[in-house]
Amino acid sequence: MAPYQKRILDIVFEPGVKKIVLVFGTQLGKTLITMIIKAGIIEHSPNGILFVEPSKDLASNYMRERFNPMVRDNEFLFKKIREQREKGSKSDSVFHKSFDGGYLAIAGSNSPSQLSSRPVPYVIFDELDLCKLSSGKRGSPNKLVERRQSNFENSLLVETSSPGDEQESMIWPDLELTDFEKYFVPCPACDYRQVLVWEQMRYPEKKAELSYYECENCKEHLTNDAKPYMLRKGIWMPTQIGLPGTFGFHLPRLYSPFPRASWEEMVNEKIEADRQAKRGNPELAKVFINTGLALKFNPNFTITKKQTLVDRVELYYHETPPVLPEGVVYITYGTDVQDNRLETTVVGWGIGDESWRLLRKVHAGNPALDYLWSEYFIWKQSLIFKHPYGVDLKISSGCIDTGGHHADIVYTYVRDKQHLHYYAFKGSNTNKGPMLPQKPSFNNKGNIPLYLINTVAAKDSIYARLLIPPPEPYQPTPGLMHFNQHCNEEYFDQLLSQKVILTNDGKAYRDIPNTRQEAIDCEVMAYAALKIDGPDLALVAEDLKHYQESKTKPIEKKELNRSSNWATRWNK
Repeated sequence: MAPYQKRILDIVFEPGVKKIVLVFGTQLGKTLITMIIKAGIIEHSPNGILFVEPSKDLASNYMRERFNPMVRDNEFLFKKIREQREKGSKSDSVFHKSFDGGYLAIAGSNSPSQLSSRPVPYVIFDELDLCKLSSGKRGSPNKLVERRQSNFENSLLVETSSPGDEQESMIWPDLELTDFEKYFVPCPACDYRQVLVWEQMRYPEKKAELSYYECENCKEHLTNDAKPYMLRKGIWMPTQIGLPGTFGFHLPRLYSPFPRASWEEMVNEKIEADRQAKRGNPELAKVFINTGLALKFNPNFTITKKQTLVDRVELYYHETPPVLPEGVVYITYGTDVQDNRLETTVVGWGIGDESWRLLRKVHAGNPALDYLWSEYFIWKQSLIFKHPYGVDLKISSGCIDTGGHHADIVYTYVRDKQHLHYYAFKGSNTNKGPMLPQKPSFNNKGNIPLYLINTVAAKDSIYARLLIPPPEPYQPTPGLMHFNQHCNEEYFDQLLSQKVILTNDGKAYRDIPNTRQEAIDCEVMAYAALKIDGPDLALVAEDLKHYQESKTKPIEKKELNRSSNWATRWNK
């Protein structure tokens, strides 16, 4: 048992303790703590126990892989539960175990009937932030069962989890109502007690093998070998006054005694997370913050300041005739269909999804009339983009919105243009899973391939990329979004017109009042078109480079063979 686990277990049966909140990183043994708590209740204070997993499948796995082996290997527990079986308890099952004086019920948080079916004094939540935000129409699962405990004078609610997104986390607000204890450990060199924080990790030259923890007092370089001594001498100390009877414990993976969670391994994770974030993929950063540092992750990328983006506007694709930036190797577009116009954004793509806004165009008119679509088609097909390598590029593909009042017209328009990679687009009803479906849907009036896109995932990616800082000029940066003179303040208002809200199924993006959304919608569609095509942008860039080299390479003149023969001898 790790030294930091002891105090948590010691207070479980102390008088007046009503709630224990554990916000831990991974590899810290919080599941072991909950298993020992359950065993302690069975032995010392038998009564009803409800153990809640995020889903029924996880609950089943827990019983099969954790609880049943613990009972099998513990003589006391095995005897307690076996005796009840021998008495003929008919209620025992995978999700229900009886013992003398009580029972253990295992439930998934997605089943409100299981959570509210009966009052129960002891409730333990495992990975609360992976649970659904709402159990049906009855509220969050932890608040639902907490209400069911009110009938008992001696009750205990234990919540454990690594935190999730800032606006979705259920456990973090509960932690803030506790005494918020942190584990203070001494420096082996100066004996100064401190909380381990990532800001004190050092890794020169971004090399994990050179990493060390710097004591905030004496600046001693501490390696992972010092951790056992520090943990053994550590103590929990409250950092605030919490509600009576509530105790909270916060512990990042920096404290983990396991080899796979060494400081060096954490540095490797951080380096890779930073690398992926620069490419516009924030998922590893989210995992590191949530499960490594045990902190909330902020997914609301719309906090990007408009002026920050306005200040990044560059002057490119402005010559006569205009020439593409050298990094552009592929071009897509997104077209938003409004009641009185078509709005299109054309985007150039480079290696690592670095992107350049090239053109923005509004075709005014009624989309119900054929002439507007004819003008739109002629304009798009006439676009030719000159590349610095001496080759002309055309638009490769694009998505057209079908979510408004003119879906049938869009179906008709794209039906005979599949060979031109004109894709019918619609935002899907789900906010989970990948951005792209495995295949398009034909379940529509036009019987055409319709791409149902997870716009939450697409916007997550776009708003993450807005946070990538621009590098030195002309330095390629994966995921970076470039803006040119066509992107005015109105464009940025529309780009930042979304906010994150919580729903029963997770999160969603909603429009900020009094804003228009055409710019962000077009960006999502241009990005979706790129992912539908799935080009190897590095290979396309290499082909363009080879084309340039073949155009600029001088033609070698071969010497004619002047060997003597009947046709050449006459000249001698």
